[in-house]
Amino acid sequence: MTSEQKKEILKALAYGLDEATAAACNGVTVEEAHALAAAEQAAVTAKRAELKEVYPDAF
Repeated sequence: MTSEQKKEILKALAYGLDEATAAACNGVTVEEAHALAAAEQAAVTAKRAELKEVYPDAF
């Protein structure tokens, strides 16, 4: 998984997409997306808070 894929998956999860969808959109397995989500849970939460502040109508 490239760093760009990781960033996009984390952003997708922050926007509320499920791991399976984020994985399919980025060409990785669900297991890889799940492992990334588990390892970067704090980053996803922080990104979600940031996105809610910038784009409140997106949620």
